[in-house]
Amino acid sequence: MTENSPTPVRRKMFVKASTVPKLSPEHSRRESLITHLAYSLLKDPIGFLNNDNESLGGRPLDVATRSTAGYAAVEKAIRLLAQPFVGRQQ
Repeated sequence: MTENSPTPVRRKMFVKASTVPKLSPEHSRRESLITHLAYSLLKDPIGFLNNDNESLGGRPLDVATRSTAGYAAVEKAIRLLAQPFVGRQQ
């Protein structure tokens, strides 16, 4: 090596496997879709998705990811929250 040549980058040979279980493709798809919908329609999507929601039975992100029925319930809740309040006088 010459003085001007870059120093080779040392890479780790072995990387510990993650202990966090990976989402199945279907779970991942539902998570992605519900997150996109929340960001599209809500003013505070992170707050909605990550805080417990008693009427949904848990964190909306978890509920939506767990099953298609859960996804449908969270989607409905997002769409209801995104609707303008009817009957309010301006």
